[in-house]
Amino acid sequence: MILSSFVAATVLMTLGWWGVRRGIFPLGCVDLLWAVCIWLTAVMAFASGSHSLPAFLLLAMVTIWALRLGILLVSRFPSGREDRRYASLRTHWGGEIGWRFWSMFQVQGIFAVLLVWLLAPAFFAPLVLPGLLAGGIGLFGLGFTGTLVADWQLSRFKASGASGLCRQGLWHSARHPNYFFEMLTWAGMGLVTLACADGWPGIISVLLISGSICFLTGVPPKERLAAERYGAAYQTYKAETNRFLPLSLTDPRNGAT
Repeated sequence: MILSSFVAATVLMTLGWWGVRRGIFPLGCVDLLWAVCIWLTAVMAFASGSHSLPAFLLLAMVTIWALRLGILLVSRFPSGREDRRYASLRTHWGGEIGWRFWSMFQVQGIFAVLLVWLLAPAFFAPLVLPGLLAGGIGLFGLGFTGTLVADWQLSRFKASGASGLCRQGLWHSARHPNYFFEMLTWAGMGLVTLACADGWPGIISVLLISGSICFLTGVPPKERLAAERYGAAYQTYKAETNRFLPLSLTDPRNGAT
């Protein structure tokens, strides 16, 4: 089943790359396909698992998470504007959608499958710590709700026609509240896995997605592109806000970011 999920992700990502190469899809579709790979892998794992309460719960969480992200990403496609991260990458790699981009698609697919299979004890192992299961539900709910609010506030700001940086709502005190709540969402899924026997790999899944957000695909390109676009205004924004925590509990100028 693990091999089948890797094969399915490889095929799906190759089709996506081919569609981008042919001009059918925008390059940002890789993010949508990444979410689809995660959901599809979870469905495959659930189908071959124990159909226990944690299994149903984790599948529901992954489905809800994938739906939110999928709807958000698809809503951006009609604008015709390519994600600035991928536009920058296209320029850096010479514009042609060649084998470098194929490799990028494949890495995303492999990463998606890996994240889910590290959560696999929830699909196969018995529940041993019900308290963690309840904690996982609460943490997932908090993270998912916070992500929805952050996305809505940013969308409302953009729709208003205002220019410059969004500094409304959660974005007033944090530069990446959406990423903060995204990590909480995954932490909730990790707790559901940890509630099951031999559920420790769930911690690795949470650490991997959090590490990717903090150091690879999330914060670094976002902050680099924002600094290029807004210049001194963004440096001021960085000095006056936390990186993740959307609360003015600490002074970020003292290094608490």
